[in-house]
Amino acid sequence: MSWNLRRLGHGSKRMDLVARLLAGQDIAVLQEVMSPAGVDQLLAYLPGWAAVISPRPVGRGGYTEYYAVLYRPAAVTVLRSFLVADPLDRFARDPFVVCMKARAFDFCVLTIHVIFGRTAGPRNDEVEALGPLLEELMRGTAERDWIVAGDFNRPARAACWAPLAARGWSMTTERRRVPTSLSARGYQNDYDHLLINPRHTREWIHQADRLDVVARVCGGNYAWCLGHVSDHAPISAAFSLRGPDDD
Repeated sequence: MSWNLRRLGHGSKRMDLVARLLAGQDIAVLQEVMSPAGVDQLLAYLPGWAAVISPRPVGRGGYTEYYAVLYRPAAVTVLRSFLVADPLDRFARDPFVVCMKARAFDFCVLTIHVIFGRTAGPRNDEVEALGPLLEELMRGTAERDWIVAGDFNRPARAACWAPLAARGWSMTTERRRVPTSLSARGYQNDYDHLLINPRHTREWIHQADRLDVVARVCGGNYAWCLGHVSDHAPISAAFSLRGPDDD
């Protein structure tokens, strides 16, 4: 699953409710982590879990954040992790990569929190830059199973996804509109996505959806959820671990 956890590590948050939603997962990719201490506070509610945190915060203009990938070591092994080098400054927040293995299925997860602003242009530019970036990364490894996870601040129907689609990448929600950002009255924008290249990642079993944080742990109260948990709901996808790895 992938989740923008709204300033994890700053202010107060119902970590017990966050942990309750995570408990059914094997991997949780988090954006908007404000401090490693926030991850430690969350892990205290998740016995048997561990985390990989980006080695430094990323961002511009005085705002920075970390990424974190939480996982259950009983199910998943971490192989390596790194922040993506971005000498051309294509991304306001450099993406983070964690490569993992679950039984015979090895894969890399790239997570990003695309810049937000008053206009869509800079956001579109970052989404469009992901296609060339993924090609660059894949040229440096034999691994072909990549999962792209994050808060992209762009809806599934936006034209900026076309360069990724042309390279074979697709959303696990198959471009359905699945709103994940919250207002005080309901779900609003479909900004959170998980993408794979189905030509390579045959382990995906065509299951993906929003985890309804409001219904599951906030008693149906959107405004309360905004203040105590997050202004986003997670997006999740399922993969099969049967059979040999296909790359």
